[in-house]
Amino acid sequence: MPALAEQLELTSLDNVPAARPVGPPSVEDVSPYSVTFSQQLSSDLTIRVLVVADPQARLGWLATSVEQV
Repeated sequence: MPALAEQLELTSLDNVPAARPVGPPSVEDVSPYSVTFSQQLSSDLTIRVLVVADPQARLGWLATSVEQV
């Protein structure tokens, strides 16, 4: 199981904001194997997401980290 999935399993829902994406994501870095983007949320938080290529993933990509900016 990927590390991010393990971390999410251990996260209390009380610590997850009830927020939705606002506007399009802002791409920060792109390579053939990964993408880093930030996303503004309706709670005025911004998160940064790292997505990496994974041929075994359902859509070919897997989020490996999500952090508050």
